[in-house]
Amino acid sequence: MLRTINLGELTNRAGLSQVNVAEAGRGFAVNNLKAEIFKQNIDQDPESVPNLKSYMGTPVYSNLTIPSGKYINNDNQVINYAGIRLDTILFDIAPTKNIIRTAINGTDRGTVKQYISLGDYEIRGTGILTGSSFETQGGAEYNVERLEDVPEEEIRKLNQIFKIPQEIEVISEFLDFFDISTVVVEAMAISQIEGYRDSLLFSISMLSDTPIELR
Repeated sequence: MLRTINLGELTNRAGLSQVNVAEAGRGFAVNNLKAEIFKQNIDQDPESVPNLKSYMGTPVYSNLTIPSGKYINNDNQVINYAGIRLDTILFDIAPTKNIIRTAINGTDRGTVKQYISLGDYEIRGTGILTGSSFETQGGAEYNVERLEDVPEEEIRKLNQIFKIPQEIEVISEFLDFFDISTVVVEAMAISQIEGYRDSLLFSISMLSDTPIELR
């Protein structure tokens, strides 16, 4: 359970006592405040700390696992792909609706909307590649180990997953809140970080998917 948080107390503890609201909205002060609120929640509610640990021994609050699998390519060949666990990832989720908008001639009051159905969830995950993940217990779980060099294997895994021409299974506590267990990867980006050979920034854009069996 989370206790009531006093904003004044937190701003003092986060070193923001001399910062006004306008200044806090410019970035650094807000980040300090977020960190202090997050720390407060952990300190006051030890039971909320998850059992999953990162390679540094710290608790993992948001992660993404893509299990290994296979698919059939355009040459009718069976292609196997390796699974991956991403411990340093944060999500943005945008639910959508399918709505047809029709303009009406001679009116300045916008358009007529026709609701069709709920649309896909647009999912964007951003994070850092800092280690190598591998399957344990016959693929039932994944562990992540820290690397001192370029995470080449993880880059190749993500690139292979991006090329999959069908929906894939995803496992994430946060995505479970939205009943998302299957997605289609839409786009991906991997960027180097100046001065860091063993870490890479990444982002992955996905669309929720509900498999439909045609009869």
